[in-house]
Amino acid sequence: MTNRYRRAGLIAVVCLGSGRLPLAGQATGSLAVGASLIGFDGFLSSGAAVFAPSLQFDTPRLSLAGQGSWTVFESGNNVWQANATAGWLTGSRGWWRLELSGSAGASKYATEPGSGHLLAGARVHVFSSQAGGWVGLAAGQSFGRSALGFPIELTMAGWHVRHRLTLVGTATTTGFGGDRYLDLVGTMRWASPGVEFEGRLGARPWVRFAGGTGEVNTGGYGEVTALVPLSQRLAVSLGGGSHLSDPVRRVLGARYVSAGIRLKTFGPPARVVRAPGLTAIMRRLGATDNGAGRLEIGPSGPVRAVRVHAAGAARVELMGDFTDWAIVALTQVGPGVWEVHLPITPGIYRVNVRFDGGSWTVPAGIRIERTEFGSVGVVVVSGSTN
Repeated sequence: MTNRYRRAGLIAVVCLGSGRLPLAGQATGSLAVGASLIGFDGFLSSGAAVFAPSLQFDTPRLSLAGQGSWTVFESGNNVWQANATAGWLTGSRGWWRLELSGSAGASKYATEPGSGHLLAGARVHVFSSQAGGWVGLAAGQSFGRSALGFPIELTMAGWHVRHRLTLVGTATTTGFGGDRYLDLVGTMRWASPGVEFEGRLGARPWVRFAGGTGEVNTGGYGEVTALVPLSQRLAVSLGGGSHLSDPVRRVLGARYVSAGIRLKTFGPPARVVRAPGLTAIMRRLGATDNGAGRLEIGPSGPVRAVRVHAAGAARVELMGDFTDWAIVALTQVGPGVWEVHLPITPGIYRVNVRFDGGSWTVPAGIRIERTEFGSVGVVVVSGSTN
């Protein structure tokens, strides 16, 4: 497993055992098990077994995540790590949204003193249907051994989505204990029904140490991960590369190769079990009003009326979880109003619509999720109305 999983939250271990969260949203749990060859900065390479449970809970505006990991090295030494994050998005302001976020993490190696961090921040997102970016500021406290630090991070980023390809570039400047450094990262994700690749290239081209010395390493790095689905809930994960140290989160730089499996323990099944990282970043952008027709799902009953408002359209179609991803044509029932009746039980569903044989798109006003097949809309169907 990559070091990304080892920045994980013990809270997830508890949540995975408790099943679904009793909230009006979508909870997804997974367990990653694998073997790695890891060479941390200043240490010899060593084989390790990694066990990493995780939990993600999403509503249209709130995102909660917890990850935990237990790494057992050939020497018998153990590393326990934990990470929990939360993000809340305001409603869409047409082309921008505000996000408030927080994260907490802790780790402990063998008999060494523990370390961790607490951070809170805000981002302003700007976006269109296929491109956007954000500016964010985060600050908090980092601790390790007996030392305390108060980091500040300023991040600027841009992203672009086209068909199955997603590109993200970030520039982060960090001030920590008198040290200053700049990180540049480019990430590319490509997904198809049979495999998902995510690659990352990064560099730390500038560092200024307090008093002329410091412990922040410099240089470049690269990582690549491949995720291959075996079933709706099981996938094989392969990865390798290197990364630089993260003094704020007390993570050492390392080189690694890894192989393992990821089991989706609960939550709606998917043909590809998505990896963390870039997918999570895109999901946090939430809903946009992208000009597609507005979707309505009628009151509960044996069947529900699914209605799409699409002025000027000559043909309207939809597909989603509740059609088993079969294409369903709607019937025009009024000026700019199209409808179909389908058996839909309460739950969380993904859906897209198409007008006049064009490209599939997300209905207006619902949350966008970036999946292995592109963008889909996420809608919560209650027991009464939606």
